[in-house]
Amino acid sequence: MRGLGFILLFGCSFEHGISAPDAPRATTDGANALQDGTSMDGGGGCTTAGLACPNPIVIDAVSCNGGCWTRCQSLNQITQAQASAVCAGWGGKLAPIRDASDEGCVALVLFPGQSSWSGLEQQNTATQLAQGWTWNGDGVAISYTHWDLGQPDDANGSENGAEQCSMLNSFGFWHDVPCGNTLYRFTCRR
Repeated sequence: MRGLGFILLFGCSFEHGISAPDAPRATTDGANALQDGTSMDGGGGCTTAGLACPNPIVIDAVSCNGGCWTRCQSLNQITQAQASAVCAGWGGKLAPIRDASDEGCVALVLFPGQSSWSGLEQQNTATQLAQGWTWNGDGVAISYTHWDLGQPDDANGSENGAEQCSMLNSFGFWHDVPCGNTLYRFTCRR
């Protein structure tokens, strides 16, 4: 029931795709209607159709904070660039977390207690740790952050171009990491 509370809190509804054999699955027969009228059946056209999650364990779609968010948990680890390409192929962007509600969708609803890629990237021309970060390289300065204590740190506390991508750690805080690192999970939004 804890997950259901997050669904109500953030006004989200789910559409389940592939999931692990023992994972709970939502049905699409209307049996999952909630008291506030939302449902867990992918209402509003939010779907995983076209999302090419590599070797998926779990693929879900969630209507949350005005967007359709998907989660992909794979058997294979992938880089941030590979996750970004999968999201683009679906017609979305890799986890652009523009405010606290987006943060809640990803860190509390989609991947609670698990690390995942975000679409935050630092421009190669950045000269300071906290400068030059944009969502999916769009060039627009970010206005919301949720960096962990001491982050971004570029591995040694000085900007050297070593950590130009970001991820959410298992507590939902952001860390800068090398773009070539690999993770099992990512989210997309469109």
